[in-house]
Amino acid sequence: MLPEHEAHTRTRLESFSDIVFGFSLAQLAIALPAPSAISHLRLFDIFVFIAAFAFVSFVWWRHHLIFRDYFVPEIASIVLNFVMLAAVALTTYAIEVQTRGNLATPAVVLYAAVVGSIFVTMAAMTHRGLLLREHLSAESVRGGKRQRLMFGLVGGIFLASIALLPLGVDYVLGAWFVAVLARLLARTFT
Repeated sequence: MLPEHEAHTRTRLESFSDIVFGFSLAQLAIALPAPSAISHLRLFDIFVFIAAFAFVSFVWWRHHLIFRDYFVPEIASIVLNFVMLAAVALTTYAIEVQTRGNLATPAVVLYAAVVGSIFVTMAAMTHRGLLLREHLSAESVRGGKRQRLMFGLVGGIFLASIALLPLGVDYVLGAWFVAVLARLLARTFT
């Protein structure tokens, strides 16, 4: 149980975080290009919107679980939370640049940096909670360690994929596929 002032701080941070997530989701819808006629409707834009909405929603849910189970309101954790929120806020922009840039190098770097930063900061927030949170059950500790590993692995792959750009965008996309596959395998075997 957190002291009252820490519980209040955590509640305020979680409320502010929810606002950032809400604005990011709304911005995804606003960024959808409106067709001049139904025949100009691009299904690709709808697919990108649904995928991006699912990604931001996934991050929002994981953020909630981190706050519920591991978050301790101290300076490093608060800074990590704001770094992650900045990356979430940039998600809409990164996706729009990515889809409009036809996989141009700057668009790929921006997207990889944003997604990688989100996962790495979630791993770091979980790590801080494992170090600082008292009275965690053995199950919570095991779950936190798996979560930290999974987030760190996926985030690290996205960030490291930037170094593959000189080899070509296909290598970067291959690394992203490996990140998703690693996430799925980690979930299956842990």
